[in-house]
Amino acid sequence: DDQLKHTRYYLGVNDDHELTLMRFEKYGPATDHSGRLLLEDADTDPGPAIELFGQTDYQAALEGLADRMDMDSAECARKFGVIELRESRDQEIQWRYHPALGFHEEHLSY
Repeated sequence: DDQLKHTRYYLGVNDDHELTLMRFEKYGPATDHSGRLLLEDADTDPGPAIELFGQTDYQAALEGLADRMDMDSAECARKFGVIELRESRDQEIQWRYHPALGFHEEHLSY
């Protein structure tokens, strides 16, 4: 019973091979919200006795899936890279993204 609004986004990759945060719009094409995306360093040592598992390189996973499904990577991202992020009415939220840990909201102070 979540009272907060959630908005659908997808993680894409632009022509410069950088991650983009694209918001689905009710009418018209998706809009770029990459300015709200803060990328964390993926090479952080997780510490002793902690090991990451699975694919943590989103771009490589997206390209691999697009190749296997014979799809354009942008289409593949729109179809399989969908996420829902919480929105705040009171303030703009930026999203920190770590390839292994996912998203964490960070409120902007004005």
